[in-house]
Amino acid sequence: MAELEVSSLCRKYGDVLAVDNVSFKVHEGEFLTLLGPSGCGKSTTLAAIAGLEPPTSGRISLGASVYFDSATGIHLPPERRNCGLVFQSYALWPHMSVEQNCAFPLKLRKISRQMRSERVREALALVEMEHLADRYPHQLSGGQQQRVALARTLVFRPDVLLLDEPLSNLDAKLRDRARTWLKHLQTKVGLTTVYVTHDQVEALAMSDRIAVMNGGRIVQIDTPKRIYGSPANQFVADFIGTSNLINASLARVGQATMARYADGQQLALPADISGNDGLAIMTAIRPESIRLTQRDIPLEASPATRILGRIVEQSYLGARYSYTVETLGSILRVESTEDLPNGDVAIHVPAEAIVTFAAGGAQLQPA
Repeated sequence: MAELEVSSLCRKYGDVLAVDNVSFKVHEGEFLTLLGPSGCGKSTTLAAIAGLEPPTSGRISLGASVYFDSATGIHLPPERRNCGLVFQSYALWPHMSVEQNCAFPLKLRKISRQMRSERVREALALVEMEHLADRYPHQLSGGQQQRVALARTLVFRPDVLLLDEPLSNLDAKLRDRARTWLKHLQTKVGLTTVYVTHDQVEALAMSDRIAVMNGGRIVQIDTPKRIYGSPANQFVADFIGTSNLINASLARVGQATMARYADGQQLALPADISGNDGLAIMTAIRPESIRLTQRDIPLEASPATRILGRIVEQSYLGARYSYTVETLGSILRVESTEDLPNGDVAIHVPAEAIVTFAAGGAQLQPA
């Protein structure tokens, strides 16, 4: 195995630039997820790595092996890249048993019968499917078919594993279990992996790093914690999880840096936020970072982190409540374990829970 590197990758369809100057590296043994909405270019990027989609320009390499280089005219065909690709549909041969499906890639590679048998047994053991080797795809559940598709990919020992939304056909509970199992398998095997999904939970739960894509470009690449806690721009803040995005202006009050909202209320921002007084900004606040209390409960925190509002709607979600709160000239979505009635409330928002962006732009950096 070696490091996968994608440099200045572009793919045009007529006048449409589906992949726009995409560059990233996937370290040996790393699990990198390409995450974004439909049409953002993530599957096209994966197909280009696999050799199924010829790029317009750029370079793709795995260690010393160059898969594609527009500058030198290199375009390695898919069968010479030794990439393991698992599709959303699994693409199992319906007339072949589990064992025969897994053996087929080895037959194409002229592997001896004895070696094929050993490799298939090892691959099925990895995905805990050896006891179903004689069954046919129609006799398997969706989760079992997914495991067979992975075993068929692992059996020829690929240099890199490419996964295109392989869990999207599973129901919610099975998808939950499959995420844990798949990440454990990838770590155990140590395969360099590129995973494509539009599911934020999948990306956060499984990835070593996430590359968020929008409009054919990578807009942020970082660890799940950094992507969630410090989004690079408003798109990432809104796409990853749930954020309250509220217009405000920057206010310098003595030594404090505040966000001043449409209803005149203010909230403290991290003291090192840069920008001039009156600068138009956008603040992002996660629903789980907000605390609601009755208005008459004694203040437990700085007045600069407390505003007033009114609960207008609540939903019971089992482990928590979801509230709709009118405040700041807008609507806040708040999650809490406390059961509160509709009506007036105090709202506590710690300064470190607020991420600040220039209006329509990137996150404001420290002064």
